[in-house]
Amino acid sequence: MRDFISGYGKPMRLVLKHKTSGKISSSRNHELSALKIESMRLNELGSGAGIVSLLLPKTANEIEKLKKIASIYSVQWVIPRKSNTDRKHIRESILDDILIAQLAFLFENAKRSKYSRNYISLVNFVHWLKAEIKRKESQAYTLIKDTAPLILEVEHGDRWWINEISRRKKRRVNDF
Repeated sequence: MRDFISGYGKPMRLVLKHKTSGKISSSRNHELSALKIESMRLNELGSGAGIVSLLLPKTANEIEKLKKIASIYSVQWVIPRKSNTDRKHIRESILDDILIAQLAFLFENAKRSKYSRNYISLVNFVHWLKAEIKRKESQAYTLIKDTAPLILEVEHGDRWWINEISRRKKRRVNDF
């Protein structure tokens, strides 16, 4: 059990993962809830002594609330992101005009024959890009792997991509 928790030498943290969507909850309260739900599970297994017993819920109301959360989310161990410098490098790579231009060109070529000109939008670009990143044999995946491999390490949501590309546009306008 100890090797699993330590991640074979890598630091790990507990998160709540939605059972149906598979998304990780990002709320600070949910991090504490994940710890308490895991302490309840360990206590049921007979390993709830020591520090674990300090995390156990104290009131019946708190136990019911945690059971409700546990019915929606599952508790999982994940390896945390490396650091904020990685985030900085990822955002800087989104500013790369050549990378974005090449991705836009690939998107237009992929969608031009199938859809009208109105189909080409930022939201549709993001959906296409996320699908291409998942396909390791795609041209977009290879391009990103060669120019900005940090983007591939973490799966970003639609809103993240839209925000980063929008920030990129704003930065470019302010640069002139």
